[in-house]
Amino acid sequence: MTQQNPFGRAYAAIESALKAWSPLTTLVFPGNIQNLQATGYKPRNTVQSADRPELMLTEQRMGFQPFSFNATGVSFRCSYPLKISSGSLGIEKLNIVSWEVGRALNAIGPQLGMPEIVQEWEIPSDGQARASDPTAKRPDWTVLLVIVVQFAMTRQQYMNTTFT
Repeated sequence: MTQQNPFGRAYAAIESALKAWSPLTTLVFPGNIQNLQATGYKPRNTVQSADRPELMLTEQRMGFQPFSFNATGVSFRCSYPLKISSGSLGIEKLNIVSWEVGRALNAIGPQLGMPEIVQEWEIPSDGQARASDPTAKRPDWTVLLVIVVQFAMTRQQYMNTTFT
C-alpha cells in the first residue's frame, strides 16, 4: 500500500492547525508561518519589521522502537521544533504565542486528525526552547517550543506500507 509519509502528514496537520487558529493568526499573520514543505520554498534572508513575528515549523529527530509495545506493533517519534523570529517581542508575547500554539493543536485533538497512525503528541519542557543558532543565516530564529509526535502502527501495516 502506498501513501503519504506519516512525518509529512503530521507536519501538514500541525502547520494547518497553526494557520487556522484565529487567536494565533492575530499574533502571527498566516503568511508569516513559513511552510518548508511548500513546493519552491525559499527562506527569506532578510525580513522587514512588519513581517515579524514569523514562525517556522521544522522537522528534527526521529526515534524508532521496532518492538515497542509488543511483537505485533512498531512505534516511532518525531520532533517538530517550532522556531520564531520575533524581533522585539517580549517574553510575555512569546508566552502568549506558545499558549496559542498549544490551543491550536489541542483543537485538532490528541491524534492530529490521524488516529490510524498517531498515538499522541506533546510539547515537552526539556530545556531546548528559546535557544538561538548563531551559525544560521538568520540567527534571529530561536526555538520557541518542540512538538513531539508519537506514531504507532501494526508491524504488518508498517512492513506493507511504502511512501510517495
